[in-house]
Amino acid sequence: MFRPAQSASPRTRWRRRLAAWVPAAAVAAGCAPSTFEGGFASGAPAPRVAAIEQVRRSRDRSQIPQVVECLGSEDTLVRVEAIRCLKDLTGQTFGYDPDASPLEREPALRRWETWCREEGLAPAPAPQEFTPA
Repeated sequence: MFRPAQSASPRTRWRRRLAAWVPAAAVAAGCAPSTFEGGFASGAPAPRVAAIEQVRRSRDRSQIPQVVECLGSEDTLVRVEAIRCLKDLTGQTFGYDPDASPLEREPALRRWETWCREEGLAPAPAPQEFTPA
């Protein structure tokens, strides 16, 4: 029976394996798009949800207007995460139901916008149109 010689110590073998995996992992991580790419400005739900979660974890009240804007999203998950974040930060929901129809959500969305103005929070800036040079 053939057995390869084990001249290297277990510690050396472990280091060799690690040295082989670290560059591969770094390359793989660099190839994947960032979850936060685009954040609130993204039209895709995943970056918006990631941005909302970041606001919730950091408790950054200056970002509340951007979260309020997400209450008007077409994506249910974005709306659910937005109201969850707002409730965590403010203790309020203003009767907002993320599963309601857009027409039913509108009054609560207006209450949130009014609340932002009363709290002195700047409204979320309107998305800028891209014009090629």
